[in-house]
Amino acid sequence: MKRFSLCACTALVPALLLGAPAFAQDADSGEGLDDIIVTAQKRETKLEKTPMTINVVSGDLVGAEGIGEIKGLTAKVPGLSLNESPGGLSGVAIRGVGTSAGSQVFEQSVGLFVDGVYHPRARQYRDALFDIERVEVVKGSQGVLFGKNTSVGAVAVISKGAGSDTGGYVQGSVVADYGDWAVEGALDIVNGETFKVRFAGSYEKNKGYVRNFSANRDEPQGDRYVVRMVADWQPTDALKVRAKVQHSRLDQTGNNFEFIANQNVAGLTALGVLDGGLPNYTKYEFTGAAGEAHDYQKGWDPSLRNQL
Repeated sequence: MKRFSLCACTALVPALLLGAPAFAQDADSGEGLDDIIVTAQKRETKLEKTPMTINVVSGDLVGAEGIGEIKGLTAKVPGLSLNESPGGLSGVAIRGVGTSAGSQVFEQSVGLFVDGVYHPRARQYRDALFDIERVEVVKGSQGVLFGKNTSVGAVAVISKGAGSDTGGYVQGSVVADYGDWAVEGALDIVNGETFKVRFAGSYEKNKGYVRNFSANRDEPQGDRYVVRMVADWQPTDALKVRAKVQHSRLDQTGNNFEFIANQNVAGLTALGVLDGGLPNYTKYEFTGAAGEAHDYQKGWDPSLRNQL
């Protein structure tokens, strides 16, 4: 797969395409583990002084490598795995233990927290991952700090807030082999020392990479967009409020799973290969009363927190 990126940035993100994992910062820069701040204990602490097993992936790495969903982090975080069902449900596991991807109702054993707010459903693991500060993957039971449904661990996503100066960036990418393309950007508006706001947005168009011969098209195909606003207000030293509003939508036709067609069960039974109990399989798009596979997900994600 060939991916080409175009980026136009201001001083806000001079190293957007040079990101590295937060747990492997460049020693030549004078930065090390002492400089990595995490919030896994509900307060800011240094990573090396936090008595928990945590892997941290920086937002710069997520942007540089085009990681669009949490499932893309499995190659960066040891012990984290994510399986996806034909219906788009996610089954997340840490160290081989987790919840299956078989139901929309079941809550995961690996809890998902976005900006401190619990996201209980498996579908929410499919929300877009972009313009973030970092992702913290906490391993082991976290019921005391995070609450229920974190018996195996927790994944915490922290969105990026506004910087110290007004500015922004625009970044695009194209997957040449398949014709997919994406664009994202952000704008910071800073008004003095007490108030600043960040507007961010992302859009991606997917044209498919698995050929569905029954429907004569490539799948999955569709688009996704996300818009977000993060506002920080600090009127006093004792009060720092962060408000976030995010709206997202995923609209996708088809999927990357195709059932194997077996149209000659009687013949195979006569040869003694089958016992006659195997039904004739047809392509996924022509089964069920719902018609073809169509994946539509819409999200509305507000939050209001005191950062101190």
